[in-house]
Amino acid sequence: MRASAAVMMATAALLGACADTGTWQNPNVPQEQWAQDKADCQRRARNQAEREFAITEQSSQSMMSGGVSGGPASPNSQWQSDMNRFSAQKRETRLFENCMTAKGYTLVTESTSAEDTDGSEPAPSNTPEDQQAPSAPAE
Repeated sequence: MRASAAVMMATAALLGACADTGTWQNPNVPQEQWAQDKADCQRRARNQAEREFAITEQSSQSMMSGGVSGGPASPNSQWQSDMNRFSAQKRETRLFENCMTAKGYTLVTESTSAEDTDGSEPAPSNTPEDQQAPSAPAE
């Protein structure tokens, strides 16, 4: 069981490293406030994700034990707990990003900054929503 916990911790560390690969910026807020807003969103996201995780864990344990508490933990219950923790960590990241966006922040990555400063036009999008059907020739 300790090996699976170590794997989950390593996975969480990797996800955390990938989650915030830029700077959250808001031109409408003094730069001195950015760190406070980030800390506030981190706290709110962590609290909400922990509450949701606790409810999910309680529900999973109840279902696995058939409603009987105090029984030995099975390998399946440990796996389920690890998966619940992983989902909670992903949820925390989404909650944080939503909070920062709601406060008017944009995540500026190094590649975004480089595009903004090199003077070139942004690359065209290849998503279907951004592509327009060819117009009919004018008569």
